Amino acid sequence: MSLNFHPIDELAPANIVMTRFDNLAKGCRENADIIALAPQALDGCDLLIVTGANMTQAQEILMRCRINHCPVLFIANPSNDDHIARTVASNIKAKLVSKTMPDNLDVADLRLFSDPSAHLFAFSSRDSAVDFLRANSRANISAALLLAHGQIDVNQYQQANEQIAAALPSHCSFYSSVHAAGEGECSVLFCVTSQ
Repeated sequence: MSLNFHPIDELAPANIVMTRFDNLAKGCRENADIIALAPQALDGCDLLIVTGANMTQAQEILMRCRINHCPVLFIANPSNDDHIARTVASNIKAKLVSKTMPDNLDVADLRLFSDPSAHLFAFSSRDSAVDFLRANSRANISAALLLAHGQIDVNQYQQANEQIAAALPSHCSFYSSVHAAGEGECSVLFCVTSQ
């Protein structure tokens, strides 16, 4: 038996759409019109990242994403700071589409965060993320992501990981990478589930 190996073309880059809910609904007379707009936003989409959606709006978007088999992340900040949510979402998207090293984060990793019953909370500093974990020690954090930003050395990166990991529950999946071009100290995302 002979095996033939054929070279493959490089995979197409992930098609990641990031938007604030107001931008999706812009020009619509009613929020229900978002259902009609969503298919255009989701054509060939590998991941939709949304900030600024309330529960009703999220359900409408989620329904369309299910039809189109597109995972969606609804990112918020526990203090309702939409700027932090948008900045973290933007940093995550930038990391996913970049070819920068380490190249250890992919859309497939973020599908773990797309549980429709979960709340995704974004933080732009390690201290605020750890403070949230300490204040909500009973919260069921099923997944966490840390993107370190700026010119960070190995020791600083290790310290950042240890600071977050020490506050996480033992059953939590923890993803970590570096996105030097990211805005802010870092980007932290927690997936808080109800179970």
